[in-house]
Amino acid sequence: MGASPKEILYVDVDLRNPAERLKLAGIRRCADAYGWKVRTVAKRYSRPEGLKSILRRRKPIGCIVECSAERQDLPPRVFGAVPVVYLDCRESLYGRRAFQVVHDGGSTAKVAFRELSAHRPVMYAMVGWKRKVFWSSLREKAFLALVRAKGARCRIFRADRPGFRARLVEWVAQLPQKCGLFAVNDEMAEEVVFACQRAGRKIPQDLIVLGVDNCSRCLGGNSPGVSSIQIDFELAGFRSAELLCRVLNGVRGTNVFTFGPLLVERRESTGGFGRCEQRIAPLPLEQPRQLCAVRRLTGALQTHQHHNAGRFRPDVQLPVFAAHQG
Repeated sequence: MGASPKEILYVDVDLRNPAERLKLAGIRRCADAYGWKVRTVAKRYSRPEGLKSILRRRKPIGCIVECSAERQDLPPRVFGAVPVVYLDCRESLYGRRAFQVVHDGGSTAKVAFRELSAHRPVMYAMVGWKRKVFWSSLREKAFLALVRAKGARCRIFRADRPGFRARLVEWVAQLPQKCGLFAVNDEMAEEVVFACQRAGRKIPQDLIVLGVDNCSRCLGGNSPGVSSIQIDFELAGFRSAELLCRVLNGVRGTNVFTFGPLLVERRESTGGFGRCEQRIAPLPLEQPRQLCAVRRLTGALQTHQHHNAGRFRPDVQLPVFAAHQG
């Protein structure tokens, strides 16, 4: 019998969260290339003592820790000699020597500012997350800096205080007409839509609303549908496994990888429909006119699968180029 495949753990995961499911898909995409098996450790089993027991029993070659929800404090010492990569965490949370894959909140804020500014709003507004977490404050600071650099005004709603739904209804009722509103994620964008309905505000006539993540179940089902910036969570997972491989192989270099926005899905809340692609890598082919056979593109992408898998996204590219060949 052959040896069992090497195993890595994805720790403190809530697979009800669409973003974390996408990260898991990216981790598995990279792990498959190295012949690793990926096992998830749910958040309820990720407390330090329980995790130490799992590490002794499973003997993984490495771990990736989900940090976006800031559910647990799991410093490197909890993992002993097992290499660990922190995914979507507060940069330098565990010191500069910790291996981390972090979201570039500034890039997401720039995309949001550009999308809202295209509508020439009279002012801007932003709704933060309902808990104090690093990624929310980072997006807020970056967006506010962009607004101030333009010499415009921005109102901030603090959702991390008691009774935020009732306060949100009063707050949106006081915003001026044609205000560009950036919600820190899709869940808060949906809260804004509901608050506007209760306050008698119309979207997008009164408020232009944009969210982040593009992976909520309700985005397209609401009336109006909410436009959203899609974060490349799948690439985040891929890069975390890629960084873990570098650690295991003793490759020197940066300890921090970043990921950011992939595209904007425009819906009714910003008065538009369709996608605006942000970061799709150019094709590795010299003669674009020969793309009429989509299978040739598939083969080209497979040729670059290992070294460029983080850049080439056939799930996005193939439908785009198939449409162009229409």
